[in-house]
Amino acid sequence: MKSIAILGATGYIGTSLSREFAMQKETIDLYLFSRSQEKILSLKESIKELGEQSNNYFYSKDVFHNHTYDVIINCTGVSDLTTLTEQPDQIIDITESMDIIILEYLKKKPDTMYINMSSGAVHNTPGAGSSTMTPADFYTFAKKEAEKKHRSLGNLSIVDIRIFSFFSRYVNPKSHFLMSEIVDCITNNKVFETSGEDIIRDYISPHDLCALILCIINKKKINDAYDAYSKSPVSKFEILNFLKEKHGLVYSIKEGTIKNGLSKNDYIPKDKKANTLGYDPVFSSLESINHEINALLK
Repeated sequence: MKSIAILGATGYIGTSLSREFAMQKETIDLYLFSRSQEKILSLKESIKELGEQSNNYFYSKDVFHNHTYDVIINCTGVSDLTTLTEQPDQIIDITESMDIIILEYLKKKPDTMYINMSSGAVHNTPGAGSSTMTPADFYTFAKKEAEKKHRSLGNLSIVDIRIFSFFSRYVNPKSHFLMSEIVDCITNNKVFETSGEDIIRDYISPHDLCALILCIINKKKINDAYDAYSKSPVSKFEILNFLKEKHGLVYSIKEGTIKNGLSKNDYIPKDKKANTLGYDPVFSSLESINHEINALLK
């Protein structure tokens, strides 16, 4: 039996992983932490409905140091585009403050594995071609600095998982990213407006992200960073045309300054060295989207 702590358990990725781990065949002591007591109680009720195999404990982050864990998964962060745009420096504060809490824990219990949800943005260069920092630059800087610190602590088991794109049924339709806006339009019968420019994304599913984490846990002593990836990426218009056929999405091309997310460029993993851990994703990006939207609409 393993004991796993998930910090940020009521966030977008945190909720998805909490439920995935709760349904694992192996019994797990699952410690779920959140800043919101209301949200943690809601998560508790939703996990009860799963008929879960794990032993689940729900806490505010204030009592994090009171327990012992084999693995700590850090899912904290800012997942709302409006907050990232209007208060970009907040991602630096949140990333650093939670990292300090976890590293303090590892000083006392160095055998604990720390898995951090990082970002594919670390492959970018903050401030490139500009004299001012954009919201995307703040996000990139925060993730780069965290990873740099983690690699300097080679005596500890710390792994950064670089998320490029993630989609699950627990998406916040008001978070203003590409898939959240699409979901909002499908569920509320609205027209999705986008530019004529096509982009490429790689959406990893909750199932495959959980599988990657389990591969890392089984590796045990490890200090490294891995790109998270699906079986294959997908283009924006492949998504739109598929959802138009399957779920009646209506979309229109509107040229101008429309941005569905922080980046307009193709945003896909740079390497697939996670296969050396035994990671073999089940879903392609489009299959991930279809699987989770079907569950969401039910």
